Amino acid sequence: MLLQKTAKGYGYKLSGLLITLILMVSVLFLPHEVLARELSIEEAIELGLKNSDGMEESRRSLEQLERRLEEIKAQQDWQIDLGAGYSETFFGKDEELGYGLSSRDGNGLSLQISANRSYSSGLRLSPEISIQENEGDTDTDFSIGLALPLYPALPDNLLRSYYTTEKNLLNARDRLLQQESSTIISWLEKYLALLRFEEKIMVYREGLNRAEENLKEVEERMAIGDAGEYQLITARMSLQNARYSLLQAEKQLEDARYSFALELGISPEEEITIRDENNFIRELRERSAEIAAGFQAMSKEGLMEKIEDKNNELKANLIGREVLEQEFSWLEKENDPALNLSGSYNSNSEDLRLGLNLSYQLYDGGQHRLSLEAKEEEIADNISSYDDLYKGLQQQLKQHLDNLKLSQFALDKEGLNLEKSLYELDIANQQFEIGLIDYSEYQDAWTSTEETEIKIGELEDDLLLGRLKFICFVDRDIFDEIMGRN
Repeated sequence: MLLQKTAKGYGYKLSGLLITLILMVSVLFLPHEVLARELSIEEAIELGLKNSDGMEESRRSLEQLERRLEEIKAQQDWQIDLGAGYSETFFGKDEELGYGLSSRDGNGLSLQISANRSYSSGLRLSPEISIQENEGDTDTDFSIGLALPLYPALPDNLLRSYYTTEKNLLNARDRLLQQESSTIISWLEKYLALLRFEEKIMVYREGLNRAEENLKEVEERMAIGDAGEYQLITARMSLQNARYSLLQAEKQLEDARYSFALELGISPEEEITIRDENNFIRELRERSAEIAAGFQAMSKEGLMEKIEDKNNELKANLIGREVLEQEFSWLEKENDPALNLSGSYNSNSEDLRLGLNLSYQLYDGGQHRLSLEAKEEEIADNISSYDDLYKGLQQQLKQHLDNLKLSQFALDKEGLNLEKSLYELDIANQQFEIGLIDYSEYQDAWTSTEETEIKIGELEDDLLLGRLKFICFVDRDIFDEIMGRN
């Protein structure tokens, strides 16, 4: 990993187009040859969204709702049935012949084709064709029936089911998009943490090399009587501490890589190298800082207006209220007098009939009133829930704004701490050269300075993640845009 550290201040400078942030995801020891491939960060995220078990479960729920809509549409289309049969009477009573073998009317081949279809207007058509063979003659009969509710204009059960399923599908799609956004931020957090682990390992490896060289130097000095037992024990302790720090960091990196690979849905038998060749993280830092600053310059009232328009929980609540209010409207009309039109036509008899039917339930024991009251309570609960959600979002907005201020303050503070560490390291180096402190104390000062620089990188990551969470909270569409998902 090619990084150029600043001598003063804090942060990391990207070394032009040569900078390559490499993350090894698969760390399992394999008894056979591993499969290796390279991915960009963007490709790794898309791969994770495709393979993640959590994402797959949400997608299956979405697909179930989509299939349910298709099923309802299919039920609203023509339903056609075919029936066929053959009959023959071999023994029966004839008026002239009495009992015995006979061929009677109605025997022979019969065929029926019936169909029905419902329309959004409530109209239902039921045509039927019947064909009957009898003693060489063919009798064909066509009939059609219709039914149309004139008042009240209420949808049938299929249309109601389609309406509610469609609204549930809108909510499910929005929840899936929100889950994807939250998961992407979580993966970025793990990716950045892995990069910091690699930086720590680089520092601890250098510290181990320094400790080994120091021990060798102390042993050479002891050989000529220029160092004592205390210096040797100190050098050995410093070497052991350096080995432990490196081993600890390597194990932490292995665990983090393994966990990250599983979350991305990558097989442990694959070795994946993730490269940020497009400076994706750098551009993400710049874009998120610009957008977050614009949001922070807005009033809280202005931010809440944007949040209210975009927040998926509030939108789900409003969709739920829309469904409840529609159900209440249907329920109100169900107790009205019902006027239905019916009709039929038969080709054989040439009968054409039309009829009007009026019905009204005089008394139901109060069931309709109780149903209306229950639905009104559901609507009231929904409104109350919306108010609670809104207040909760106001609190979350305050927390996001506070966290961003604290993250920036912590980063600025750690920058001063780095300047102090660099100054103390310079003094420790001088003291070590003239023998005022031993190598262990100098090594602690050097390690502390290196860890402070890594800590600054971690705080920069925290600030980036805080901004991304803030942007996603205010307007997920903008978050998707800067992630290149639009």
